[in-house]
Amino acid sequence: MRGKLCARRIILGGVFAVAALSLNAAQVYTVPDGERIYNAYVVEVDGAMAPVSEVRCSAIPFNRRWPGHQRQIEQTELCGMVRFAFCGKASVSVTAARDFKTVVIRPLSRGVCVHRNGRTVSFDIVRPGGYSVGFDGYHNNLHVFADAAKEYDLPANALRFGPGEHNVGIRELKSGDTVYLDPGAVVYGGFHASNATDIAILGRGMIDMSRIKEKILFHATGDGHKAVRNAKRVNTVMMRNCRNVRIDGVTIRDSLCYNIGLWGCEDAVIEGVKIIGQWRFNTDGIDLHNCRRVKVADCFARTYDDTFCFKAHEGYGDCEDCVFERCVAWNDWGKAFEVGVECRAMNLRQLAFRDCDCIHAAGWAMDVTNCDYGRVSGVTFDNIRVECDQRMPRQQIQATDESPFDAALGLDDPPRLFQAKVKFHHEYSRENGGKWSGGGFIDGVTLRDIAVVSGGRKPQVSIAGINEKHRPENIVFEGLSVDGVQVSGACALRLDIDEVSAPPRFYVGGTSGYIPNFKLLP
Repeated sequence: MRGKLCARRIILGGVFAVAALSLNAAQVYTVPDGERIYNAYVVEVDGAMAPVSEVRCSAIPFNRRWPGHQRQIEQTELCGMVRFAFCGKASVSVTAARDFKTVVIRPLSRGVCVHRNGRTVSFDIVRPGGYSVGFDGYHNNLHVFADAAKEYDLPANALRFGPGEHNVGIRELKSGDTVYLDPGAVVYGGFHASNATDIAILGRGMIDMSRIKEKILFHATGDGHKAVRNAKRVNTVMMRNCRNVRIDGVTIRDSLCYNIGLWGCEDAVIEGVKIIGQWRFNTDGIDLHNCRRVKVADCFARTYDDTFCFKAHEGYGDCEDCVFERCVAWNDWGKAFEVGVECRAMNLRQLAFRDCDCIHAAGWAMDVTNCDYGRVSGVTFDNIRVECDQRMPRQQIQATDESPFDAALGLDDPPRLFQAKVKFHHEYSRENGGKWSGGGFIDGVTLRDIAVVSGGRKPQVSIAGINEKHRPENIVFEGLSVDGVQVSGACALRLDIDEVSAPPRFYVGGTSGYIPNFKLLP
């Protein structure tokens, strides 16, 4: 109701500090002196000027194996970002520095109504979360991060970063550590932890890795394994074998490698995280490796590699009982919602994606791929909305620094909705001893209430395996709509169920193909 107040409470050293946030006035986050401002847009939130921070994003889906140097800057573009907290409703106006024909606010599922007056558009936000405002397509867009007013209860010994810039390098956290970032803070560096319990990274400030550089270990060129191993690249937030972890509210910008990577962690909650400005190689969003009882909720991620993922590596146990929910994915390379491709654990099971939006996908929107020996089961994609209405070029591999990108290649491709695949991969399909197990398993993937905006094209579903033993089984769609029409048969899809070839030594029993157990239910 209008006129009430939302309290933003922070406990500092046991003393309550309360800031009242009126429903009539959002709290626009400040930026430090020296913050790069993106001048393509002027933004006001509830009548107050909001600084538009510059973020560098990938411009084209052009990738390669690590070539011995970082990605070419010519493959990127500049975009904008505004951040604020609000209660009830926030009124936003955006004035563009150029003429435009169309403007689209995503996710479409949130039904944001836009009013236009010349170069100025205005709209109200009533649901907290991440939004994209695109003018004449998806390039050079504006990202709007609208946070709900939040209470943080901080222990007296919390490590606090106030407004301004902070250079921390890679900070190692120990059991019991809590980090708090003020909304006006930009922390240049990252946070790592191993074998720790009860740790937290909280607040509405930014973690920025742009000042951390990869360490070149020796000179190497080309795209082979030697070049891949010639550099040490660190993740922004990395935790191994930790318990009772909480990551809440922060924005991560310009990572050197993974944004958030958890290995063998248990009982973790990641909420309200915004990931943006990702253009470097392997800048995955949130990857849960061999984790148990982890919830990721209400996050927005725009990444230049896989966005929200379940994976498994040796030595960390099974991956089970984890969920991504109410998350928004913008994927500039790879897969948006993924299980795999690394499945080096006995089981990856009871894994869920629920009530999520994919607003841009350079590759597959949903994917389950097993390149290892593990058994993937009990995977659900539930109430997923996929926006494929804009045509975009196909993902391409860059062979050399001089290789050109073909901007017209793949513009008429069907939207890549879902893939399930058991396969051999020359890099990933190895155990510790360097041996190939012969293949893994996928048994039980349910896609329920999937809604696709495809722009009149048939979405593609692809299912492939190695042989009758190592193939996807029990893949079931329960409710699928395309462009608002409920689909009752496979004729509405581009359905590829291929006879997959592999080197003969990888076959079992000499068989060369199969018909998987695939069902499409109304």
